[in-house]
Amino acid sequence: MLLSCTRTKFWLWHPSVRPYTLIAVLLIVISAVCTGCGKRPASDQLSSDEEEAIYLLVGQPCSEGDYTTAIARADSLLILPPIALSDTLRAFIMIDRDVALLESGDFDRGFTYADTVIEFGRQHGVGLAIMQGLQNRGIISRRRGDYESAISDYTEALEIAIAEQDKEMEQTLAEMLAIACGERGRYEEALQFGRQALRLTRENGDSLGELSTISTIGGILARDGRFESAISELLPYRHRLAEVRPVARIKYLTPLLRAYLGLDSLKRVREVLDETYEALEGVSETSQSYLVAVNTEAELARREGRYADQWKWLVRADSIGAMGTGGEMIYSTRAECLANLGRYAEAYAMECRAFAALDSARTDLNDSRLSELSVRYDTLSKEADIVRLKAQRLLWALVALGCIVVIAVGVICVIAVRRRLMRRQERERQEEYVRGLEQERQRMGRELHDDIAGSLVGLQWQLQAADAPEPAHRVAEIAGRVRRMSHELMPPQFGERTLTQMLLDMVSRINTSRRGQRIELTDEGSFDWELLSAEDSHELYRIVQEAVNNALRHGDGNVTVTLDGDTDHFSLSVTNPLHAGAVRPENSDGVGLRSLQARVAILGAELRVSEDKGYFILTITR
Repeated sequence: MLLSCTRTKFWLWHPSVRPYTLIAVLLIVISAVCTGCGKRPASDQLSSDEEEAIYLLVGQPCSEGDYTTAIARADSLLILPPIALSDTLRAFIMIDRDVALLESGDFDRGFTYADTVIEFGRQHGVGLAIMQGLQNRGIISRRRGDYESAISDYTEALEIAIAEQDKEMEQTLAEMLAIACGERGRYEEALQFGRQALRLTRENGDSLGELSTISTIGGILARDGRFESAISELLPYRHRLAEVRPVARIKYLTPLLRAYLGLDSLKRVREVLDETYEALEGVSETSQSYLVAVNTEAELARREGRYADQWKWLVRADSIGAMGTGGEMIYSTRAECLANLGRYAEAYAMECRAFAALDSARTDLNDSRLSELSVRYDTLSKEADIVRLKAQRLLWALVALGCIVVIAVGVICVIAVRRRLMRRQERERQEEYVRGLEQERQRMGRELHDDIAGSLVGLQWQLQAADAPEPAHRVAEIAGRVRRMSHELMPPQFGERTLTQMLLDMVSRINTSRRGQRIELTDEGSFDWELLSAEDSHELYRIVQEAVNNALRHGDGNVTVTLDGDTDHFSLSVTNPLHAGAVRPENSDGVGLRSLQARVAILGAELRVSEDKGYFILTITR
């Protein structure tokens, strides 16, 4: 058997179960499926005993070597609808069917069906089916001499076993990898896998598996020519041979025979060969197990120069059939024996057959590899198509995203341009409004200065001539105020003077002309006011002038003008106390506040009005 019969309870067999009972179980299952029309309720699934009995319909003939019956019964069960059999039960039936194909020597169908088992396991999440399918495929590849493919399949199955923490399957696959790597000549890798399998057998408490694994390690060392190491590895386990079956004993004795032959210790070879014959008692002489003894007898005869006996043993080996042995090696050995017997014509013909077998083996191997490469090429081609489609989808997605980004940027730009245009239009309206105010101020200033102030001066002279000093003094005072108002209405000139100088003059004039209220001007910051342009200085001067007039008109007490700022920003504030019942300037809808807002907008500054503990504060910041 290629698979261990202790993998699961489905592998169990009880002698009391008769063939006709198994057939009856099969008929019952088919009848239940047919009468239920495939609608078997979940609560009425097969019990464990029922599944075991169904499985044994295939498992019994497979374990007894009746592979034709096992395959036929498996085919009958597998055509049942999926609801009749659980995925696990179906997977075990498929595994046994594949084993039967391999054991019967139908490697082509076995290899193809192994792919079916693997695919079923992947679709239904049955890890054991994947591992067993890969294991069976690896066995066929080894028998075909394609060791690299076998190693690849075993490695994939081992990774699944490790992922599923299946220690027993991991042990089996590690040992198979050790054998395959040893046959490929990769002895160090083979030993690593062999040691891994040995460790797992000890962890699992599998004494029989331990003997099998140590036999594999001894065979690898013997193949590598390390005959003494092989013997030292094997001999500590020799006392266990009485506990195991003949097949396991022969597997253990085979590397010992090879090692003693390698050391040319023919006496030891004869002793081990006698033990081999004891293990073969009751085994058919046509069994593959006899090949070990027959080939060893042929080799002993060759070394002792008994070429006629060697030829007899070789003929007997031919009658058994050297399964898994390359044809070119068989023919070369026989050609050498015939040459030693002096039968040169037959030796030449046999050597030609060896070359032909070698070419055929290489051709088959190349065809197999070409077929495998073709499948891989088709797979890679499909994967490349998938990658190309994904790339195209990604490209279209990027193009669509780019279009969206361009449209979004365009919309943002349009909105930004419109906002700039609206701000520009608003600024132009504010400037137009302020220009109108300045023109009106200039006109009113000229009229006050040239007309009213002049008329008042003439009236003053007339009163002085009429000897009326008190009215003349009063008229002179009014004329001075009118002249001062006309000067304030006229636009300030910033050609030679700075903003601070103009503000000092304005504060001085107001403090001189008014009594009871004073204006204090302070500069507390580090801003260089001389850096302001004439236009900005003019607007700030008008703002302070308007704010101070509002404060004097609405407030009660002194007015404080504070200049502040740093290297890049300036701040200007006007603070005055408010008397009870006074109209708040921010609530006024007069021309003064509108002009302030317009001028602040032209400056691109921020106007903030606040009240704190009876004080009104107007702040301009930029």
